[in-house]
Amino acid sequence: MKLEALFGKIGLALLLPLVVATGAATAIEISQMPVESYIKDAPPTLMFLLDDSGSMDAEMMMAEGEGGTFWYEGSDYGWLFDDPYDDNTYSTGYSLLTDGYRMFWQTQCARFNTIYYDPEMTYAPWPATRDFNYVITDARNPRYQPDKQGTCDLQGLYYKLEGTGWGPVDIRIAHYYRWSESDNCAYLINLDGHITYYKVQATAGPLLGHDELTQVATAAVPDDVRLPANRTYDQELKNFATWFSFYRKRVFVGKAAVMNAIKGLSGIRVGVYSLNHDSYEMPDGTISNNNGIVLPARDVGVMRNGQVVDQTDDILNALYRLNAEGATPLRSGLNDVGKYFDTQQSSVIKGANPYAAEANGGGCQQAFAIVITDGYWNSENGPGVGNADGSQASPFADTYSDTLADVAMYYYKTDLATDLPDDVPNTSEKTPCDTATHQHMVTYTVSFGMEGTLSLSDYLDDENNWLDPCFADNAPNWPQPERGEQTTIDDLMHAAVNGRGQYFSAKNPKTLSDSLKAVMQHISNRLKSGSSVAVSGQSLQTDQTLYQAFFRGSDWSGNLKKTTVSKEVNADTGAISAKFTDVWDAGSNISMDAHESRVIVTWDTEQKKGVPFRTVNLNAAMMDRLDPINPKKYLDFLRGKSDPTLRERSTPLGDFINSGPTLGPSMDPTARVGNTVFVGGNDGMLHAFNTEDGTERFAYIPGLVFDNLKRLSRKDYSHTCYVDATPQLLKMDDHAYMVGGLGRGGKGYYCLDVTTADAMKTETDVAAAIKWECTDALMGYTYSRPILLETRCETTPWVIVAGNGYNCEAGVARLMVINAQTGDVINRIAVDDDIADNGLSTPVVTETGDKAYIAYAGDVKGHIWKFDLTEEDPRSWKKAYRLFTTGEMTDPKPVAPILTEPEVMRACDSREGYMVLFGTGKLLHENDLTDSTPQYIYGIWDHGSTVAGHDRLMAQTIISTQTHTAGKVVRMFSNNAMDWYDSDTNSSGKEGWFVKLPGNNNPEDPAERVLEDIRIQVRNGRVNGISFTPNNAPCKGGGSSFVYRMNACTGGRVAGFEAQFDVNEDGRIDDADLTAVPIDVGDGMDAAEFLRYYGDSGDFEKLSVNGEIDEGSLSTVLSGKMLADYAALGITLPFSIWDRDGNGVISHDDLALFFSSVPMVPTGVQFDGMLHTPARLSVNTDYELNIYSTTGSDDIVTMLTRDPLDQGIVCWRELTN
Repeated sequence: MKLEALFGKIGLALLLPLVVATGAATAIEISQMPVESYIKDAPPTLMFLLDDSGSMDAEMMMAEGEGGTFWYEGSDYGWLFDDPYDDNTYSTGYSLLTDGYRMFWQTQCARFNTIYYDPEMTYAPWPATRDFNYVITDARNPRYQPDKQGTCDLQGLYYKLEGTGWGPVDIRIAHYYRWSESDNCAYLINLDGHITYYKVQATAGPLLGHDELTQVATAAVPDDVRLPANRTYDQELKNFATWFSFYRKRVFVGKAAVMNAIKGLSGIRVGVYSLNHDSYEMPDGTISNNNGIVLPARDVGVMRNGQVVDQTDDILNALYRLNAEGATPLRSGLNDVGKYFDTQQSSVIKGANPYAAEANGGGCQQAFAIVITDGYWNSENGPGVGNADGSQASPFADTYSDTLADVAMYYYKTDLATDLPDDVPNTSEKTPCDTATHQHMVTYTVSFGMEGTLSLSDYLDDENNWLDPCFADNAPNWPQPERGEQTTIDDLMHAAVNGRGQYFSAKNPKTLSDSLKAVMQHISNRLKSGSSVAVSGQSLQTDQTLYQAFFRGSDWSGNLKKTTVSKEVNADTGAISAKFTDVWDAGSNISMDAHESRVIVTWDTEQKKGVPFRTVNLNAAMMDRLDPINPKKYLDFLRGKSDPTLRERSTPLGDFINSGPTLGPSMDPTARVGNTVFVGGNDGMLHAFNTEDGTERFAYIPGLVFDNLKRLSRKDYSHTCYVDATPQLLKMDDHAYMVGGLGRGGKGYYCLDVTTADAMKTETDVAAAIKWECTDALMGYTYSRPILLETRCETTPWVIVAGNGYNCEAGVARLMVINAQTGDVINRIAVDDDIADNGLSTPVVTETGDKAYIAYAGDVKGHIWKFDLTEEDPRSWKKAYRLFTTGEMTDPKPVAPILTEPEVMRACDSREGYMVLFGTGKLLHENDLTDSTPQYIYGIWDHGSTVAGHDRLMAQTIISTQTHTAGKVVRMFSNNAMDWYDSDTNSSGKEGWFVKLPGNNNPEDPAERVLEDIRIQVRNGRVNGISFTPNNAPCKGGGSSFVYRMNACTGGRVAGFEAQFDVNEDGRIDDADLTAVPIDVGDGMDAAEFLRYYGDSGDFEKLSVNGEIDEGSLSTVLSGKMLADYAALGITLPFSIWDRDGNGVISHDDLALFFSSVPMVPTGVQFDGMLHTPARLSVNTDYELNIYSTTGSDDIVTMLTRDPLDQGIVCWRELTN
């Protein structure tokens, strides 16, 4: 899955972040810029191929009739309105309806002429540019064309219908017909100073005659004809005027759709090429004349050298000037676009190389073409590509040459930039048809108003989604295209299939606009996700819903998307896969024009209560903090209103970076979750969205971020964080609360009662739901997840515990205890105030008795602290002791910070105490990207006292990192046996384990580190973790991640031959997912470990093969075999056979006589990008599906793993003792 194209390449040193710092302690560097956005791939390039043929000048798109125009008695009618200023280009052979022919009423009814005025649509002007900014100010006299001065009097007479029984009807230019399904006839709506309705007699034919109109009172007009509710005459006339100026012609509709699509883009390069042109781009970027467009790609919201470059106006200005005249040479037009992308060919589209250099991400840069046409291609000259799809398999191949489909195939299968590495993304769940990794052109096609001979209903479901997007099992029988014939539309569809894009058939302005939005949705699948996903359930036995938050770094906008996840099982092989289907995205459901109707509240810090976010409800100090002169201007901007004097935005939604989505509670006690999903945004708001349709229910602005709100409106805005932490759903008594920190956005917590969130509709409702906000001098930036605990204290029955975060005023680490009902801080548990520039991370809490707890938490300086939370009164809770200090005991001692939440389980092998598991590492600031200090994964045994250091731990090592036969990089850990400490019998034994991750103190080689929480699997004692290694490879998501699974008691790899991951991604976990590791791996695996892995020497004493071994032929017997092969047959071999030199020891030399490699279970699997903590869905009793959001080329990656979590259990600490 992938969405919106994002970042241009930017070097690490070029973008200096704003460092958050307050008070005296500033040693913990925290960037306001998301660190994962520093390494940026090249923006994709999109070329629009526009049909500007003569047919596009028509004012009709008739559902019936050749070419979409109106045919009558041998004449081809294409125009409806007079053109006294000659602004229209009547030069294509069409006729103008005049005199009585104007009573062909179907040409003026949107049901039949699909581009005619439709009152159900609200028409908007084209986007304004520096050269063109026409809007309707005089609704009676709009322009004939937006870029020309001539106007039309809409009250002018269109036709006088004489002879009615009660007098003539003066039909004004501002008029239209609507079809009534209920009455099975049409109605004329005449805007003649009033909204006047006339019923067309049911017996009327296509040419309306005398006495076939009857005026009808408004009250008697059927509901399916009457205007939308509350629309006045003036509003209706203005809507008609807007349609007249901006949407009256096919070319107008096409330009509007393309302009609006481009205006909504960011982080992409866009060019335009029209079929008929005698104009070329001039050296200064201007267009030589008004006919046609040849415009190479321009930057649209692309970050370059720390600045956003936006040349959208260049593109829109060219579109404003575009007229329609000429033929429809689609094949040569697409060929010209392909040549533009092909670095080995020259094209009439001039300009710089469309691909960036390899160092700037050209290897993964994507190229797209969108073809928009209203008719049949009709050029005689072929493009000269031959039968490019002839050798392809179904559904691509046909036997015809030089078709449009051949052009699309040619530029799909050709490597368009042979000097670049083949790193183009090809594994997205949402683009399964595109498997190419070389630089290639993906082609989308849109037919506007025309249909081919193929019936689309054979390939679409009831909601117009493709039944089989890749046509793997439902391939069309492609007809031979004949120029100027209906089969060329089939060829248009075939081109999209060959080009691995998608075909759209649009009938009217809305469906054309929707089609382009859908294309943009496909193309813009490169939004970045900085947080984990949320799912609605735990099992894939039934379909589940997935919610994922995104950010776009080119304009710091955000989006939340809902996707359904369903399990698919191959009937022949049993292979399991997941199917993802988009449901909605919140960005499409929130308008810049809806600022007044949005439900937004904030916290009044003086009155300590929630209030509507409106000027009449804010106190004087809050208004002054917005702006002392014009606070309403800035308040309206924050509510989502566009203002040309302030920062330009494509959506009111700010970026969602470190806040993941959280599902709210259900008002139905039988349901697991409700119909509201929450996510924090860096637009200053916690958003609540309706899970059914993606509309925003409400938003809440914490008073804690109020002082920084005005920054959002600055034209020179530099990214600032606000509500940048995932909210947590906490249940207390019979109520549910959404409690959250602010991450790098602020120093405090908020609490909302969301018990009835599904029913909240007004700002009064939501304001009343805000229970408290909390801050404290000893709170830093609140990264810690809040944890709710029930106590035995009558006066404080519920508390929240959290780490105090980073950069508090005193620079110390504290465990904060907050009264969950009031928000008051009641305890600040100190750790060691002699440690400066510190801060405490998220604690893990486990219940030791009835409402008695212990907690563990790490700090920035690399300590794990234990806290005693067993007293009745939480005000008496205290620190127990320092359990462990990370890192090597050298001088100076390198810091291995702990920023993640630890995991805890019962001590191994029935010992007393607990195992505390965690990883180390930090990525809060740009400087952390090059940090090469070694980091670790630990398992520390808390048996009642401090563990002194690495000498007290068993070291597990990385014995091999290699490429699996399926192409994935995998890693194997050692499996050294634990020799546990015992105070009586084994005082030198080990008190835990550690794994040192790659890191060599070389800034050129950043260290691998753990940034996501470690998680335990209860059922089998295994620990799951994710590591991340930054790099400056723009095509690799800024680094790579390893997903690990280890033995929780030893830190070693999972023993045996049972693979844990579906490494080869074939939908099964079997021996093919094991990895062959060389037997002579040097200081990694030794002979003793070989024996532990395969069994002790006693196992080898057993005789085999009928009790006898022919040692003379042993080498032949074992040749090409691995021990696992014999184990599968129940065959084992005596120890003496392995000990070939008879010295009582099995050495490498002994083993190498028989084996070149041994099969091992991979401990880790590598992925591009930064992976976040997965959502985990049980697939069956053996497998679970892990769904990771990532900064890599896909926004989601999945992996099948063995042994699902027990249903309803996240980790053991939720179980009672």
